[in-house]
Amino acid sequence: MTPLDFFRLVTPSQGVYCFAAISNGKVEHVFLESVEDLASISEAVIDGIDQYYTPATFKEQGKRTQANTAKVKAFWFDIDVGKANDKCYATQDEATDAIDAFLAATNLPDPLWVNSGNGIHLYWPFDQELDAEVWKPIAGRLQAFALKHGLLVDTSCTTDSSRLLRYPGSKNYRDPQNPKE
Repeated sequence: MTPLDFFRLVTPSQGVYCFAAISNGKVEHVFLESVEDLASISEAVIDGIDQYYTPATFKEQGKRTQANTAKVKAFWFDIDVGKANDKCYATQDEATDAIDAFLAATNLPDPLWVNSGNGIHLYWPFDQELDAEVWKPIAGRLQAFALKHGLLVDTSCTTDSSRLLRYPGSKNYRDPQNPKE
């Protein structure tokens, strides 16, 4: 799947798109007018720089805030992997097993999976775009549903319409000596 195919599945068809590059803790946002522009900039992977996008679109340029979010076209989970604790799985295999058990127990449709280098992002795209105000309480219920079933999701991410996420083909440079696809 190309970045354009992916972005067409999970982002709205219109609005202001946001791409972000993070280097040495500094975030640089680039606001774009089309999903094609988002795909184009995302394909220019720059070694050593973490690159992200927002799944939602915005009303105005220059403001990556939930208050400025216009439309959303998917639900997402961020499943963290690292040191095992009550918010994180020890390994990707452990996270994958937990996700598979969650999906089997809940009969939710199969999501799109994106390996974020350390963790896993899950997406449930939908055909119709939602206003951010309509999307947020539903995303909150989905998050509560996951937690009820014991799936460890990053609760700061699931209901954040302005969240930066990794996309397929990007690299994770948290460990600069060992970047991960």
